[in-house]
Amino acid sequence: MPGSSSNERRGGDEDGRLREAAEAGDAAAMFRYGLYLGTHNDRAGGERWLRLAAEMRHPDATTTLGVLLQEWGRHAEAEALLREAAGGGHVRAMEMVGYLLRLRGEQVESDRWYRRSAEGGNANAMAVLGELCQKRGAEAEAESWFRRAAEAGLADAAYALAQLLYRRGDVDESARWARRAADKGSTAAMNTLGALSVEQGDREAAKSWYRKSARAGDDEGGRLLAGLLSRAELVAELDAWMTERARKGDAEACFTLGRSRERDRDLHAAQGWYEKAAEAGHIGAMVRLANLSEREGYTRQAQKWRRRAEEALSQQGDEGQGQ
Repeated sequence: MPGSSSNERRGGDEDGRLREAAEAGDAAAMFRYGLYLGTHNDRAGGERWLRLAAEMRHPDATTTLGVLLQEWGRHAEAEALLREAAGGGHVRAMEMVGYLLRLRGEQVESDRWYRRSAEGGNANAMAVLGELCQKRGAEAEAESWFRRAAEAGLADAAYALAQLLYRRGDVDESARWARRAADKGSTAAMNTLGALSVEQGDREAAKSWYRKSARAGDDEGGRLLAGLLSRAELVAELDAWMTERARKGDAEACFTLGRSRERDRDLHAAQGWYEKAAEAGHIGAMVRLANLSEREGYTRQAQKWRRRAEEALSQQGDEGQGQ
């Protein structure tokens, strides 16, 4: 067996045991060790062990190496390996070949590989086929693929199915699939369930879904909850929600609290929230700080905040031109 690289030797006890098992000829250990190295900045070591695992006929080694080579920019080698694995019946490799062909615009051949992967039981490929069918207007086939992928446990497919059913007017079944997607962590599904609850007049359920989405890290859920509370004039709840978001560093929430405190004429508190928002890059907060400083007679402070706002706007413009 080949010797260990310096990166390999830096592993801990667990990595050492894995390496020992790999060196002893354990194909599963070779695969796991190669994958570990390949995803932890030792490409040469990762490739070497994955190739050895492939030679030992580990079922996932060739596909995994192909995926890594694609990520590393070695596209021709990656495609050759993935086609080899796909030809041997590996459904994940079939999906990846479909993906590579799709990138090159070879849609007919790409669809063929996605279909082979999906028919072999790959839920990701099923979901992709659902999207492709939907784009072609083949709604019935799209629904069939989304349903199969969703039943296999894919959250994105469950959400796509929920959207398709909602557009068709089947609201109850749409909600059931959206709940399944939400239970698997789809924040888009949580937001959709919030919107459905608003339509049905269940404000408490809507608040719960939006809050769950926001706490899972979806900014849209936070905005939807804030909008709902604002429209319902639930001032105390809105204030509490904005405070929670602001304490987690949400610049827009800090700005909103600043505006609220300014309307209440609590200028000291307003300034504090505006400063937090401004430090996070919120241009509106910089402008409000400039206005407050000018109103209080602090000319130099006002000039400083106006200059900061202008610089931030200029930077945004430069970034937009560079895209």
